Amino acid sequence: MILLIRPDIDSQRIAPDFQNLGHKVIISPLLKIHLQTVVVPECDAVCLSSKNAIHALKEVSKKTPLYCVGEYTSKILKDLGFETVITAPTALDLLKILRKKEPRSNILYLSGEISTLDFSTHLPHCHKLICYTAEPQKNFSPEVLKAFQEDQITHIPLYSIRSFKILNQLLLKNKIDLKNIIISALSKDIAENAKDFDFKEVLTARTPTHQSLINLLQDRNNAP
Repeated sequence: MILLIRPDIDSQRIAPDFQNLGHKVIISPLLKIHLQTVVVPECDAVCLSSKNAIHALKEVSKKTPLYCVGEYTSKILKDLGFETVITAPTALDLLKILRKKEPRSNILYLSGEISTLDFSTHLPHCHKLICYTAEPQKNFSPEVLKAFQEDQITHIPLYSIRSFKILNQLLLKNKIDLKNIIISALSKDIAENAKDFDFKEVLTARTPTHQSLINLLQDRNNAP
């Protein structure tokens, strides 16, 4: 059984991808997203590393260049009618693109309260606007705790370092045996954090995309 710990909307969206591989799925979001109403100032370009910031773009001109992380977020922005959407697989890759393409532009960074990479501290003309918060949950759902106790959960995909830190706290809090659990990490950085713990195995996707992570599990299923 696979445990999905992403926010509920994201977990519901990706659950069929794992079910199509023959896995049972159980969902227990570790972050609850709270969107905030904000007034977006004038800017030359906008960057965002999470789709949770998209709601803040309502009053932004469709001609404003947008820089984002991930193909799924990119698709949403294009579907909304934005004419120029530049996409990178990771926040660090996006920072490199911004440094090259928008070195002197007035850039607005639409951010959560906590971000792994704060663009406003790395770009001289970038200003951060917090437009959502992500509240850590205090425990797993009763259904998930029961599944852990019965050793039903064997795989946990990890999509961010912050999610792993919350996950680890709850695993320790509930004294969960890690030796039966395989971690599938979206990136090497996430995998490195998980390797310090007593999981059965820590796998790393070849590229930091959801599809690559699905391919990783598919290859695992097909292995002799």
